[in-house]
Parts: sequence; C-alpha cells; structure tokens
Amino acid sequence: MMDPLSLFIRIWHTVVCCIGFVLNGLLIYLCIFKSPKSLQTYATFIINFALNDLVECFFDMFLAYRVVPTPGTFVIFFVYNGFCTYIGQGFCKIGNSIFLHCLPHGLWSLLVSFAYRLYIFSHPALSRKQIIQMLLIVYIPSFAQIFLFAPNFSDQETAQSRALVYIPQYDLKNKTISSMSGIGNWSAMYSLIHICAPIYPAYIAIFIIRRKIIQKLESVEIISKETKSMHQQLLKCLTFQAIIPVFLLVGVCLYLMCQFAIFSHPILENAVFCIAIMMPVLSPVTYLYFVRPYRMFFKKSNDVVNKFADTSKNTTSQS
Repeated sequence: MMDPLSLFIRIWHTVVCCIGFVLNGLLIYLCIFKSPKSLQTYATFIINFALNDLVECFFDMFLAYRVVPTPGTFVIFFVYNGFCTYIGQGFCKIGNSIFLHCLPHGLWSLLVSFAYRLYIFSHPALSRKQIIQMLLIVYIPSFAQIFLFAPNFSDQETAQSRALVYIPQYDLKNKTISSMSGIGNWSAMYSLIHICAPIYPAYIAIFIIRRKIIQKLESVEIISKETKSMHQQLLKCLTFQAIIPVFLLVGVCLYLMCQFAIFSHPILENAVFCIAIMMPVLSPVTYLYFVRPYRMFFKKSNDVVNKFADTSKNTTSQS
C-alpha cells in the first residue's frame, strides 16, 4: 500500500497531466482543422510544441517520480510512484529517458520558432515540408539523448545496494527505484549537459531575436496590417512560452538545494517535477488564448453552449 505522500504525488501528476492531455490535444485539433490560411504553415511549429508536451505529460504521469540527489557525490536516485511501477523497473527507466529528452527539445523548438519569426521578415515563408525537415534536424540531439541516457540507469538491485550506501536514511526497499552516476561516463555527461547547459545561451539568443522582431514590427511600412497583427499575436505567444520555463528553473533550484545539502526533505525532492510538469500544461494555453482564430473558436463554442442551455431552461420552465 502506498504511503500518503506517494499517493498524493501520483494523484497530482495524474490530474495535472490529464489536463495537459486535453489542452494539447485540443490545440493539435485546432491547428489541423481550424487554422486560417495565413497560419497554416506556422501551425507546424505549434503542432511540434503540442506533440512534445503531450509526450512529456504522458511519461510524467507514467513515472510520477521523485529525484533524490546525494550531497557531495554525483549519484542520483529516481523513486518512481507512477503507473510504470505496475509494469516493471525496466519500463520506468526507458520512460525516464524519453521524458527527459522532451525538456531540451522544447527549448530548441522555442529558439527555432523565434528565429523563424525573424527569418520571414526578409525571406519568403518556408513550405510545411521544409519546416518539418528543419524540426527533424533540430530533434536529432534530443532523439540521440534517449538512447545515450537510457543505459546509464541502474537496475533495481544495483539501485537498492547504492541506496543503502548513499541514502541510508530513506527506507526504499519496497520502492521501484533506479540510480545513475553523472560522472565518468561520456554518454551520461552528454545527456546531462544537453539538458542543462543550453538553457542560458538559448535564452540569451531568444531575447536578442525577440528584440529584433519588435524592431521589425515597428517598421509598419514593410508589412500589411493583417500580417503585422498575426506577427504580434505569435510574438506574444512565444514571449509567454519563454517565461513558462521558470517552473523548470524553480525545480532546478529545489534540486540544487538538496544536492548541496542546503535543505533536504522528501517533499522537496518530490516538488522538483511536481512544479516542472506545469510547463507542458501551460504552454498550449498561450496559443489557445493569444492566437485570435483559436480564441474565437472557444468564444463561438461557448456561445453555442450558452444558447443551448438557455433554450433547455426555457423549455423546462414552459412545461
């Protein structure tokens, strides 16, 4: 039987990720069937974001794990509370590798999206096929990370033995766990660097590009009013998307507090990904709210629902 904290963690990840499923699934539907002609090509980028977030939500719910660093060492433990525990520790390890590859791919996708908004000010728009090819090239480092990272997660027996040495204060003998050492193995180092290192240079590049886009938008003569409005809507979306990873930053800060023994507690260790999972849930909201065609779809749908409710109410009162 699960302890109360583990049960809460599973419920939290399940509820939040189910919301993420619905929002990202709805966004994909709108991109495919409700995008105006002026947005159809760029919708390929949006679908890329939504698919990445869908995968991230699925595997987060599948894993629902707690990350336990060991101060003074590079050994990390992963304690799984999700549905993968019913299938086997091997599936948890594979799922963990797939889940973690979504984090850098989301960042690279954001950078490429900003760069493309700037690119089309002085170049003709790319075709959907060209955009897909570009996104596939950008995806290669993240895709490689899946296969390079997965072998570094230990089996259950090794993880249990390590836990007795590195974190004897925790009773994990009845838990599904894995461990890894981030030092002395080039594939593990590549994966850890690929997840963590690009964040700062990528964000510097994003805000430089954003500034250039704003400067272009101020040159009203070069584009039509309708095109400028679409650029502004998408720029708002991308800007808010660039803010959303603050949840990951908070998670990283909590992890570092545990890693450097500033403060350590199971609640803190669970909170790392409880907070980080808000990213793929909030990301689709930026498009659903700021892109006018998608927002209008909701408004019309709401009007239809209200009209139907009023009709039903009047029919009931008359009878």
